[in-house]
Order: sequence, then structure tokens, then C-alpha cells
Amino acid sequence: MKNTLLVIFFILINPLRATSQINSTVDDYTYTRHYENGALKIALHVNSQTFESFYENGQVLATGKTDGKSNLSFEEKLEAEELMGENYARNGVWKFYYENGKLNATGRFINNKEDGEWVNFYSNGAVYFKGSFSKGLEIGEWITYYKSGAIKEINCYNDLGELTGEQKFYYESGTLSSTSTYVNGDMEGLSYNYFENGTVKTKYTYKNDELNGVMKLFHGNGSLKYTVSYKNGEEEGLAEYYYNNGNIQSSGNYINGKTEGVWTYYNMNGDIKKKITYKNGEKI
Repeated sequence: MKNTLLVIFFILINPLRATSQINSTVDDYTYTRHYENGALKIALHVNSQTFESFYENGQVLATGKTDGKSNLSFEEKLEAEELMGENYARNGVWKFYYENGKLNATGRFINNKEDGEWVNFYSNGAVYFKGSFSKGLEIGEWITYYKSGAIKEINCYNDLGELTGEQKFYYESGTLSSTSTYVNGDMEGLSYNYFENGTVKTKYTYKNDELNGVMKLFHGNGSLKYTVSYKNGEEEGLAEYYYNNGNIQSSGNYINGKTEGVWTYYNMNGDIKKKITYKNGEKI
């Protein structure tokens, strides 16, 4: 989620193709940057501690409060490629906008870190995702939506910003697409993928964020497509693949993620088609 906000911030502070100057008034002391065509790019009002940035067409990109030092020289300000760095911390509620004027994101900063609820929007105004931060870390429940408003994804984070508990993905129709469990940022236990009709597509188990145990994948008609065992993230042991009529298609063994020994391949009617011997993943 935070990657989207980082993209916004890069656009906000990117100094390329800009010129700079400082304007002083009785009420405020303003640092500005302009596009090459003269359009205002950034306005940092030092005394009032407010910040504005603009797209080249004049539409507002972002507005918010800062809490920064005002005793920098003109040269120091010109050299500040990252206006929102250590000298100017974002504080209070900020709003970011699309070039069409629609709200992109809104939320609060405390000492340059996201804090409290943040909401991001699609360019059509529909909510994209929302959730809460604490000192820049995602915490609690985060929900991502389709443009239609249907829920797309639900994640939960602990106080350290790590995924925890059940993660769910949904089809736009509202039916469950997949579910997994996280413990302190690592996948743990059973995970499922589903066809849109609700039947199980894949069933697998994680331990310490790696595939372990038997994985099963099913055809759309519910019959078994293949079954294979995993150990520490690699295929290990017997694997069997099936046609959608239920007949076996092939079978053999894996060792350390590579085919090993004799693999037998079958026609759809169950007759043996061929046998191939492997060693360390290579035919012999």
C-alpha cells in the first residue's frame, strides 16, 4: 500500500525541469519552484508552515502542513533537492490530487511519518484502499477495493507493520478468491485458492513462509489435477498428475525440487504411454 504513497511523494519533490526562487512578503516567506514554462510547481510558505504543489497544467497536486526550519539561506534552499526531508517535516492532514483535480489520497503526518487513517482513491473518485498507520507503519485492517466498490483484498497488520492473521482476496463478484494466514509477516498454515464458483482450486500449506507438506490443485469440475509434496519450499517425494476425467496423467518423484528416477506417463484412457528416467532433473 505504501508504495502508492511513495510514488506520489516522488512526483511531489522531483526537482527536474524546475527553476527556483524565494518571495518575501510581510505575512509570509515563500520558497517556490517553477516549471520551465513558468507555471508554479511548488510553494513552501515558511511562516505559515504550509505547502502546495501543482501539476504543469496548474491543477493542485498536494497540499498540507509542514513543521520546518526557516533559517536556511537562499543557496541552501536551492540545494535542497528533497524539500520534505529533514528540514521540512510533513505534519497534519495532507491531500494529494490527480491531474484531473480528483482527490488521490488524504491522511495525516506526524514528524514526516504517516499516522492515523489514510484513504486512497481511484481517479473516478471511488475508494481504492484505506487503512491506518502508526509512525509510518501499516497497522490494523487494510481494505482494497475494485473501482466498482466491491472488496478486492483484506489484510491485517500487527503493531510492527507485519502481516498477521487471515489475508483474503475476492473476485469482483464478491466470491472468495483466496485465503492465507500470516504470523509476524510470514505465511503459516493452510492456504486456499478458489474458482469463482466457490469450488477449491488449490490447497497448500506454509511453514515459516515456505511451502511444506502436500499441495493439491483441482480441475474446474472438482476432480484432482495434481498432488505433490513440498519440503522447505521445494518439491520432495511423490507427485501425481491427473486428466480432468480422473485418470492419471503422469507420476514420479522429486528430490530437492528436481525430477528423479522413473516417471511414468499415461494416455487419457489409462494406458502407459512412456517411461522416462531422470537424474538431478535431467533425462538419462
